[in-house]
Amino acid sequence: MKQLFSVLFLFVFVSGLALAQDTPTLFAKGPTQVIPPGPDLDVLYEQMAGAGSNSLTSQNFEASFDIYDNQGADDFEVPAGQTWSIESIDVLGAYYNGTGPAVSFNVFFYNNSGGLPGSLAAQVLNAAYTDPGGLGSVSVAFSPAVVLNAGSYWVSVQCNMDFGVGGQWGWTEHLPINTESTWQNPGGGFGTPCTSWGYRVTTCGIVGTSGYPDFAFRLNGTMPGTTFTDNFDSYIAGEQLACQNPIDWTTWSNLPCDPTEDPYVSSLHSYSAPNAAMIVQNNDCVHIVDAAGPKTSGKWYISFLVYIPTGKAGYFNTLALFNGGSSNWGMECYFDAGGAGRLLGGSATATNFTWQADVWQQAVVIVDLDLDLAEFWWGTTNPLTQIKSWQWTLGASGGGSPLQLDANDFFGATANDQMFFDNYYFGDAMPLIIPVELTSFTAISNNGVVELNWQTATEVNNHMFEIERKAEASEFRTIGYVEGSGTTTEPRSYSYTDNDVETGSYIYRLKQVDFNGTFTYSNEVEVDVTAPLTFNLEQNYPNPFNPSTKINYSVPEAGNVKLAVYNIVGEEVVVLVNGYTQAGSFDVTFNASNLPSGVYLYKLQSANSVQTKKMILLK
Repeated sequence: MKQLFSVLFLFVFVSGLALAQDTPTLFAKGPTQVIPPGPDLDVLYEQMAGAGSNSLTSQNFEASFDIYDNQGADDFEVPAGQTWSIESIDVLGAYYNGTGPAVSFNVFFYNNSGGLPGSLAAQVLNAAYTDPGGLGSVSVAFSPAVVLNAGSYWVSVQCNMDFGVGGQWGWTEHLPINTESTWQNPGGGFGTPCTSWGYRVTTCGIVGTSGYPDFAFRLNGTMPGTTFTDNFDSYIAGEQLACQNPIDWTTWSNLPCDPTEDPYVSSLHSYSAPNAAMIVQNNDCVHIVDAAGPKTSGKWYISFLVYIPTGKAGYFNTLALFNGGSSNWGMECYFDAGGAGRLLGGSATATNFTWQADVWQQAVVIVDLDLDLAEFWWGTTNPLTQIKSWQWTLGASGGGSPLQLDANDFFGATANDQMFFDNYYFGDAMPLIIPVELTSFTAISNNGVVELNWQTATEVNNHMFEIERKAEASEFRTIGYVEGSGTTTEPRSYSYTDNDVETGSYIYRLKQVDFNGTFTYSNEVEVDVTAPLTFNLEQNYPNPFNPSTKINYSVPEAGNVKLAVYNIVGEEVVVLVNGYTQAGSFDVTFNASNLPSGVYLYKLQSANSVQTKKMILLK
């Protein structure tokens, strides 16, 4: 049997790139986690060489032969309840040492009966690899990814080498063989011995005939349907949700872009700026938790943030079966106008709770299919309040439900419905619960420094804030710390001044750290830093003038400032500015209609500096 390596998935709540100052916004786990192609993918399966005493020799392909369809094949299993999205394969220990063009590697996936499963029939996946004199591995990337549901499969790696190309291709001599896999004869079935290939016996590399060579390979990718997040920030506001993403979202009638059912993405309110999904009357938006079919085992978590304006209402449900009129409701949740909530779970008698208008609140639905148990949690801060737990197979109203989990449905039931939802999550791990409610976060450039200010409405176990900054084309780094307030339900205000900046554009974020070491990130704010101000008095314009002229000046720091005009013998004739002034650049108009023609002096004076200039009045 092959060794199956477990896959670790980390859930990360998505944080937006900007903060809407007029909408309370909460800390979100972030930044957004996107699993990139290449070495950072999860290892879905890894097959090392099988046990045995024989060695697989190198294969020496001479220039006198056309070498096609030399393949190695091995079997693997996608476990029950899983779906694999395979984005690349690493053939370990393979090498090519050629004097001509690079060979072509083809990869085929088969089901266990020897046929290509479904749409894979058209997927002949090619990649070229050249490593003269090298030993290592051949990596083939798949675009699009190969998606396999639970079942038994074979993978076959084929090397093509054109006539006249000399060199070597094969596996290293240190991989033992066993009887679990075989070279595949393209003209025969699985298990066909290499000896049936005639002249190619010498290229099969088999020492002895008691077994067939195994080869080491690794499948890299992700498990779609196990963890799903969406904060809607990559969508276009003002356009329909499922129409923009019909893979992850649909409507009750399975009609993305339907003018009635498909809801719109909105920037009017958002938890992670700038967007959220908005549900109004007759919108009927569905997320199917797994395209491979309903979940029938395991413990699953559904989480999202809800915002309902004053006087409006909302609704959502969780489905054990999504199948149009034959659907089965596992639970239903009503947000009635005025703040009254009703939950139907396991009984026709609703469980009442309260909700707040104009505030983002978190809903968490937990469905444990192994224990046949469901829970609904609700609130604005950590810990949330458990509204109810019930037997899942009782269904929403106690009429019965299959032991499975299929979808979420957000429905606009009435003309008064207007519900925004954001940061949707489905997965097999507990989502992040609201730790700190951040009501504002701003960054202001002021005379060559950046002033950060933020406020919280509530805090839970808040140890401190780490202030992180990055410039363009760089990574975030920590530049300072501010102590938190522990646990409090009272609003708190914080500030931090970054003095170590040069002219340019910067992005800031807060890393909120709990006492137990867990942390979350705030939204990001961007600020442009200009050159520091200097104490400066500019030449008036126009000059000469009649009867008015404008005087520009700047002061680098707040304090008392005086700007006055004097005649040529030093007598003060008018005071234009006299008092406390913030740092900045200013201008003032001087009207000399009551003064005679002549030369005048104007002087700018602060506690530390004085500048004087001359101007001419000509009437």
